[in-house]
Amino acid sequence: MYKKNAFYNLKSVKKLFSYLYIDNLDFVNDYIVYIHKGRLIEESGKQLKKVQKRILKLLNYNISGMMPKYVYSKKGSSWIDNGLSHKDSIHFYKLDISKFYPSIGRERVFYFFYYKMKTSKDVANILADILSVDIKSLELNNDVLNLYNELKLSTNGKIKRNHLPTGAPTSAILSILVNLDMFYELNQVANLNGLIFSVYIDDLTFSSKYKIGNNIVSKINNIINKNKYNINKHKSKTLNNNRENILITGVVIKKQSNKITIKNKLSKNIYLYIKNKEQNKAIPINIEGMINTVKQISKKDYNRFNKYIS
Repeated sequence: MYKKNAFYNLKSVKKLFSYLYIDNLDFVNDYIVYIHKGRLIEESGKQLKKVQKRILKLLNYNISGMMPKYVYSKKGSSWIDNGLSHKDSIHFYKLDISKFYPSIGRERVFYFFYYKMKTSKDVANILADILSVDIKSLELNNDVLNLYNELKLSTNGKIKRNHLPTGAPTSAILSILVNLDMFYELNQVANLNGLIFSVYIDDLTFSSKYKIGNNIVSKINNIINKNKYNINKHKSKTLNNNRENILITGVVIKKQSNKITIKNKLSKNIYLYIKNKEQNKAIPINIEGMINTVKQISKKDYNRFNKYIS
């Protein structure tokens, strides 16, 4: 899977620098950290983001296309594909990993490059430094510090000092790559029990036409806990399509029908655009993007809206 990638068996720091178009590491750990809608954002600085995007491009080459089919947070797949993969199921177990990126420590990134990519220790250390944030070395305001402390308490200390940043372009693919062994084990449980399994970043979904027993749920949860992650108990639950609509990463599977539709919020935004268009009012909505999303999810909904917009 990794042998044709640029980082595979890379031993030379000089060669790494040439791949990344850099001649020093002064940009490392340059993050702007702030709170947005109650969420902690660790946004890469300009030069750091540029280098991370270069790493992302190199990682995507020959890797994304070879990732397991059940991984949908990769190049060429989407949250829509993730939801649609479960459209014929009736029973579901939806699992959310709590504070996923902050729980992925720098050591996991190092391990991936050193043991999986077989780089030298120097190369693995440099890449781990570029791709993680070191909280203790940043100047943070009190609100941010308090939120970090709250997160640490809520996850029983599993928030790492050095971890995947929430606002870096490389974090999504790395969150998958460093956890492929865990996802493989979860997929084995799914296969042995006739379940469909999918991953979209920190959203894991298991589904079947038959009831998913508590013993299977326990096996799944034990694998997550064994890998030192916390399960978000408020967002993780077993669901039955015979009783309710099922929402999977933005795709709605309608109650008792297995028909696919769009979220109410998306529908309301499109209706708002149509209403304002009829009244010749401008509204800052990316209508083309929304209609394209609808088209991918439901042809019926697409035809319903498109006649008012085209």
